Amino acid sequence: MQSRQSHRALVLFTSHPGKEVQRKNVAGNLSDAMRLYRTFLQHILTNVYHAQQTCDFDVIIASDAHDYTNLIDVHQGLAQNGGFRFLVHKGRYFGEKFHSVLDRVFEGGYQEAIVIGNDCLDLSASGLKTAFQELEKRELVIGPSVDGGFYLLGLKANASGILDGVPWCCNTVFETICSNATARQYRIGLLTLLGDIDSYNDFRLWLQKNIRSGRQLPWLLVGFLKEQIIPHTFYPPISLGVESAREVWQLPPPARCFAS
Repeated sequence: MQSRQSHRALVLFTSHPGKEVQRKNVAGNLSDAMRLYRTFLQHILTNVYHAQQTCDFDVIIASDAHDYTNLIDVHQGLAQNGGFRFLVHKGRYFGEKFHSVLDRVFEGGYQEAIVIGNDCLDLSASGLKTAFQELEKRELVIGPSVDGGFYLLGLKANASGILDGVPWCCNTVFETICSNATARQYRIGLLTLLGDIDSYNDFRLWLQKNIRSGRQLPWLLVGFLKEQIIPHTFYPPISLGVESAREVWQLPPPARCFAS
């Protein structure tokens, strides 16, 4: 890992889009799904780099070795981009990879680390900044997801034992982590409950929620949907919602896309 500039790290824990497609079905075919995952990644990285403008932290991306070229392409395509360090996953299973990444981050000298995934589209730049502010005062910061897991996990280097016995990829992950922290009398910072995109239905419901609420969709996703790669696969209510939102899509993009 390259030399650090800050004592705090933001770790994007991801994997190659091809592997994401194997685990999650969010589109009608392989090509569309891989493009959609790249779009998710662009959206999340843009929010990360926007948060970095007002909050001091280094960006680390942990993924499969063969994902590096893909990450470079995505990174170079962003209007606003900062530097990142790359860590290759070690281990066969999710828990092994997660523990390995955190161990190497703290061994690299970081005192605080926040880990996020590639599938929570509602995590904003301001949400990331709030998480780091909370971690200054507590040993653990966690953003619970609706499926019983988390979309964000923040730890201090000296907060040992928080991940002991965590049943990864189950609906009791959040509960177990909080129980571990409470048993060790660690202070816990609890963030807003958010959803993540683990399936086609999750993405469909996320679009439906945002369109019906009148929220302006992230511009990268708007561009993706305007190409009509995905809309024809949605149920009628979604297709109608997308059609009714076209006047929003026709507006010029804001000066700073994805500002929170």
